[in-house]
Amino acid sequence: MLHYRRHELRLPESPGLATVLARVFEALDAAGFAGAPVRVFLEDASSRPAGCERILSRFPSLQPLAARAPTRLSNLDGHWDAGTPRAAAESVPRETLLALAAGIPAEFALGSVGVLIGPLDWDGHTSPRQAALRPQPPGTASFSARFPAANYLAPGVIVQRLSTGTIGVTITELIAGPSQDAAVPPAIEGLLTALEAPAKLRVITVLPEHEVSGAPAPPPPDAAEIQARYRQRLGEIVSGLPLPHELPDPLAALHLGREPLGEIRKVIASSFAASGWKRSARRLPAGSHQLTKLTPEGRRLLLDFDTGSWSRHVVCLMALLTERGTRKLPVAAERSLRYQYSAPNRKVFGQILENLRVVVDHLEGTWIAELEQALGPVPEGYQPPEV
Repeated sequence: MLHYRRHELRLPESPGLATVLARVFEALDAAGFAGAPVRVFLEDASSRPAGCERILSRFPSLQPLAARAPTRLSNLDGHWDAGTPRAAAESVPRETLLALAAGIPAEFALGSVGVLIGPLDWDGHTSPRQAALRPQPPGTASFSARFPAANYLAPGVIVQRLSTGTIGVTITELIAGPSQDAAVPPAIEGLLTALEAPAKLRVITVLPEHEVSGAPAPPPPDAAEIQARYRQRLGEIVSGLPLPHELPDPLAALHLGREPLGEIRKVIASSFAASGWKRSARRLPAGSHQLTKLTPEGRRLLLDFDTGSWSRHVVCLMALLTERGTRKLPVAAERSLRYQYSAPNRKVFGQILENLRVVVDHLEGTWIAELEQALGPVPEGYQPPEV
């Protein structure tokens, strides 16, 4: 069994977060823990956004800790939900952290503020071990970044600014047995003296299998990052595909024989039918055409075509309709990524469609498959939009 003893303190708002952190650092330095690892989690308040953005403006060195949208700053690893695994190796200088803390909440309004110091070997001969109070399902994060003291067990110190404005300090040690009477390490005694507040003692015992060790699981794929990556690499992707036709450039197309393209909607539908696409039942204006199908997860896929109302060209756009919004990509029919292709006659029109189908099939097996993996199963009862 693993036995953790906690010293839980609540300090009034009046000393200020920066003052409390300074006292903690001074006491740890005096006890020989000057180089203790420091991890942070800062997140905007929903009622007053842009706190993290203001922090980055004043402390640009913290940019590596920013999530994709600057509403959260963290160097917590993949064991934590809402962490920033790519920033796990980033350090936060104490001077920066104390200056930042001095601006909370007047200058930087934040909803969540947490500072974790450790893990620490308090007595010099007990290997720090971290565990979860309540184990989480496989493939999910073990700890909550917004409520670190709720599920995180490890020798060290957690300092939080609570929603009430008070400051919570949780000092945790790993002890040999479940008794509260074990001697308190001198380093913790010094820390308790420096904080000048009564501490509530609590012993938590968990099974050995609650221990969290090893490298964290890789973060789940992110739909926005997948989208950005495919947009950036679209030219490279199309260049590597075995497109069946070399299409005429716009100037050359002007000198080719011209003829009516026939029943355009029918030709488009038949060109993609073998891949499971069907015509949409929607009434569309002249020059607009739409095909649809469902993904393996049951989400709606669309192919929108613009063939012009008087000019002869083809433009194609692929879209995935999800419960979290729509993801779109233009579909290229050749390597130059012109996206709009002249179709002076039926032969060239057919060649454009055959090239587009190769690209669409590839994107369906890669881009769409990756998005589906990132999104996970559709919610129970989800119905794709009718088109």
